[in-house]
Amino acid sequence: MQKYFKRQDRSLKRLKASVMALAMAGMTIFGNGTWMPGANLSQVYASENLLDISEYGPAGGQSPAANGMIIAPAGTSTTEASANANAGTASSSGTSSVVIAAAPSISTTSVAASSTQETSAATPVMTASQASSLVASSVNLATMASDGSTASLGDTVNSDYAVLYDLDRHRIVAEKNSSSVIYPASMTKIMTLLVAVEHISNLDDKVTITQDIVDYIYKHDASNCGFAAGEQVTVRDLLYGVILPSGADAVMALSRYVAGGDDAFVALMNQKAKDLGLSANAHFVNATGLYHKDHHLTVRDMAEILNAAMANPTARTILTTPSYRMTATKQHPSGLSFSNLFLSRISGQDKNGVSVMAAKTGYISQSMYCAASYAVSANGRHYIAVTGHADSAWAAVYDHARMYKNYTDK
Repeated sequence: MQKYFKRQDRSLKRLKASVMALAMAGMTIFGNGTWMPGANLSQVYASENLLDISEYGPAGGQSPAANGMIIAPAGTSTTEASANANAGTASSSGTSSVVIAAAPSISTTSVAASSTQETSAATPVMTASQASSLVASSVNLATMASDGSTASLGDTVNSDYAVLYDLDRHRIVAEKNSSSVIYPASMTKIMTLLVAVEHISNLDDKVTITQDIVDYIYKHDASNCGFAAGEQVTVRDLLYGVILPSGADAVMALSRYVAGGDDAFVALMNQKAKDLGLSANAHFVNATGLYHKDHHLTVRDMAEILNAAMANPTARTILTTPSYRMTATKQHPSGLSFSNLFLSRISGQDKNGVSVMAAKTGYISQSMYCAASYAVSANGRHYIAVTGHADSAWAAVYDHARMYKNYTDK
């Protein structure tokens, strides 16, 4: 086993060296795995797809294209395919669920051909009318009890921790160690997004990325959007940057914009945890999800956080967006491109007609690969699934697909 890890470490070092060589040759990697001409060493060094330092991870036996690591010739770009672009959803049959309001007016207009055009573009996974039929449970998922009909997932999933909720019938459909404490990794950013949007009034405000944010990203090998020091980024773009590329730089900039500092923002997160009625095991130490022994919760707690986020129109719009191009800036005149790779990857899995509408992943070595997703079944029922400690990014995808296929519409 020690020899295996030594080989893996050597392979990773060789890979990093290759990346640096490519950077010097004039290539850049965007957060969605796209290689683009015009080197930016900070983006290359912190690329989460290539260096396996965040939730998207290695291909796990898949081809580089399947892993989102798409090589584009000089002068071209590659956009991650949209997942379930126009998937329809039926009306809920739940009697005590909360119907989610239609999406707000976050720009989904196409980016003009001019690279200096100051617009942003999102590819929504559903229309506003489809979104209006989604529901969030009015029952606290964090404290909901299993019953005699709750299935035990056991070895049917790779993840050590898992839970699947039927939001319309207010029940836990299946679970595995769902009351155990986990480290949520970047799933934390669902709470970060929720707290942020509840305290923001102007999505077009601009925030300056400071040097200390960039330095922090390098020091901690944190996943990031690729923002440069001094870059002025809209609040809207920061929100998308929190979720799609899982950008810690976007998180830190938003924390300071909303609360004036990282600690003050975390205090808002812990207050929100109390307001949501999460378990006593739910506690946040940071807004990025980086490891800390006191930063933890259960998969049930995370399900309730996602449930609350899906009830917020702005948060829901971002969580259900497969791909997004940010507003042009001086540092990035064509705008950075972001993608939600989990939505892309799970769209091709057999799920018995289930459409996965929203998702956020996470990875740190202490929690391995985690994911939280929201889905609508072929019969129009609404589900939330959360998993933790899968062996790989693809194992997490397969676990969610397997749960939706085997345990929905029963």
